[in-house]
Amino acid sequence: MQRHRPMAFGRGAVAAVLAPLSLIACISTAPLPLAQMDAANQAILDAERADAMKYAPVELQRAKTRMAAADGALRANSRIEARQLAEAAQTDADAATAKARNAAAQQTATTMQRDLQSLRNDSPEPFGSSAADAPIPYDGPTTWAPDGIQWRTEGDNF
Repeated sequence: MQRHRPMAFGRGAVAAVLAPLSLIACISTAPLPLAQMDAANQAILDAERADAMKYAPVELQRAKTRMAAADGALRANSRIEARQLAEAAQTDADAATAKARNAAAQQTATTMQRDLQSLRNDSPEPFGSSAADAPIPYDGPTTWAPDGIQWRTEGDNF
């Protein structure tokens, strides 16, 4: 009689079976991405405070959309996807904040240049002229005040 030997699995076959199982175990035990979610929410609030709705609406909307997707992934217990989406949302929100602050600074600089040019055009003398160095007109005799601070002219009643 011939004996049948049980089928032998090689090490490669065992590894092929165990690898997906270990991946599933890692996915289900991945930590909750609460820190990433909080950071992304804070970044979105910072972008809104920087007036990103006016200066960077595309980036801000993309951040909000990704944050909503991260919330959905977290509810579906897809923790890795939720973390990745939250990190992407934070990146988009940071970009919106930077773009908004840059645009606001550029607008302020433009306004200041326009105001300076207006001052230069309205001034009868060029800046740095003797207007500030002009002598103060003398209108009569003065005396030193007893407290050492005030000047008095004749006829003033202090």
